[in-house]
Amino acid sequence: MRIALFIRTLGIGGTERQVQLLASGLKEAGHEVEVVCFYEEPGFGGLFQAMGLKVYYLDQIGGGGWRGRWREAARLFKEGGFDIVISYLDSANLLAAGLKLTGDPFRLVWNLRGMKSWVEALKSGSGLWRGELLESLFSWIPDRIICNSYAVCDAAMKCLHPFPSMRVVWNGVETPERRDSRGSREGVRREWGVREDECLAGLVARMVPVKDHITFLRAAQRLVQGGGLWRFLCVRGGGSVYEKYICQQAERLGVGHRIVWIDLTPDIRPVYEALDLLCLTSRREGSPNVVGEAMSHGVPCVTTDVGDCARLVGDCGVVVPVGDDAALADGLRKMAGELKMRGDDLRRRCRERIRRGCGVDRLVENTVMVLNEVLGVNQGRKG
Repeated sequence: MRIALFIRTLGIGGTERQVQLLASGLKEAGHEVEVVCFYEEPGFGGLFQAMGLKVYYLDQIGGGGWRGRWREAARLFKEGGFDIVISYLDSANLLAAGLKLTGDPFRLVWNLRGMKSWVEALKSGSGLWRGELLESLFSWIPDRIICNSYAVCDAAMKCLHPFPSMRVVWNGVETPERRDSRGSREGVRREWGVREDECLAGLVARMVPVKDHITFLRAAQRLVQGGGLWRFLCVRGGGSVYEKYICQQAERLGVGHRIVWIDLTPDIRPVYEALDLLCLTSRREGSPNVVGEAMSHGVPCVTTDVGDCARLVGDCGVVVPVGDDAALADGLRKMAGELKMRGDDLRRRCRERIRRGCGVDRLVENTVMVLNEVLGVNQGRKG
């Protein structure tokens, strides 16, 4: 099968990580894969080149702008001989749908990572309402729609064209071979100034308001005031206004000296090896990569009840209400106690749960199943 993966950029992010894992897995399974992006951005692009995959940047070959992107994408999809195009996120989804509708037809699969009503987005003041509205209007065009969680699928069914052909394919997670990573763990923690007897809880998330860092900081304050050897980790985001606000709040709440601030890099594995607990405080998610990735390294999670997080963690973590810092602190305290009493068993169950449900092989297998549906069922359909 010859497949084009279409995405805005290959910068550092959860969706970009999934594109990289799927492309690698499809290639290993014997499929031909090429990637088409709007423009180049530091992040995962080098990994695709290292895998020997061709990446097209529309702005480089078409001169930039929406008109150039449209023209070059139309040419690539026409001349590339692709059996199918998989597009990701609203901008690529909409451009691909427009090309399929107005140009030479091709088989198209949208990939949705999140969905909310455009009316809700407009009422909340989010500038994303235009994209949500256009996706709802054009959702009849793709041959299939892949959602990365049941939560996204349920939301999309309420927002999109009636009865679109949707399938749920969970994110893929690399499950590292079990090995003694203690040396790496100790080295990273020593570099950060974190002692082995301190419990390190990390929030590995972009510096954007929907990730709700303030709830994490308030839970950290509760834990510090309650006593115990606690340290915390947050990811910096390039000096945005929101990041500066969060840093100020950390100092105001009296936990700034307890926090390790790190820069986000494509290889986040050493961070997971150094953590004791992972915390996710998001107000909205589908199937977050960080939860599966942390658990694949044996790190239990305390997460808000968003998306498919409860399905992901099962009995290997704690799920708390959104915005409830008291419940978050209690959950972290509970899991820290679990680690002390039965840490080896808990870490093993975390790894096994992800290996069985979210391995990259499952991502590839389930995606190919959807693509085969399109190629087999839709031969007689328009496009």
